[in-house]
Amino acid sequence: IANQINFIFRIHLNKVVNRFNHHFNIKSIIIPKGVTHICEGAFFKCNQLQHVEISSESKLEKIEKYSFTKTSLTKIEIPSTVSKSEEEWKDEGVKVTIFPAMTEEVQQIKIMAEQGDAESMYKYANLLKEGELIKEDKKEAAKYFKGAAKQSHAESCFNYGLMRYNGIGVNKNKEKAAKYFKKPADQGHLASINRYSLLVLNGDGIRQNK
Repeated sequence: IANQINFIFRIHLNKVVNRFNHHFNIKSIIIPKGVTHICEGAFFKCNQLQHVEISSESKLEKIEKYSFTKTSLTKIEIPSTVSKSEEEWKDEGVKVTIFPAMTEEVQQIKIMAEQGDAESMYKYANLLKEGELIKEDKKEAAKYFKGAAKQSHAESCFNYGLMRYNGIGVNKNKEKAAKYFKKPADQGHLASINRYSLLVLNGDGIRQNK
């Protein structure tokens, strides 16, 4: 509990300092979006540390040397705002993937999506699925597609159906996928009509009907 209190306190100051080094029981950490600076040796010799998650809305600007040296971390996703070269990461034995920092436009789409606007939910889900303007997150993408689908947003129904059918970001379930294809198909959505027709023809996730 003391470690958690120290962590929260230093996050409030927008920094993670080296109070966590040599903590052998830390296996996973989440860096909140307000943190801008991870100081030198912050997680040095946390030898069980395997996973670091950085928010897609992260304001992180700097990760100093030895921050993750002698951990079990093999890869990390960081925002493009971070000033740390790939060569430095190689020295620490960590494969780095850089994701785009969230723009104001994307932030506005996210805000509207969180408020339940179906079109914004669809747009934000697409961004999450593709990972071009934002950190890729298939699970979150499925969540927002499903949310918009509940409001009968045809493209979202179709996309969530595809994710359900293929088990991308959500558990694979062809029967449920068929239901999400049928709804927009009944509304005249061409892609859904084609997909649902194939399912019915082949008895794929639904009773066959030739």
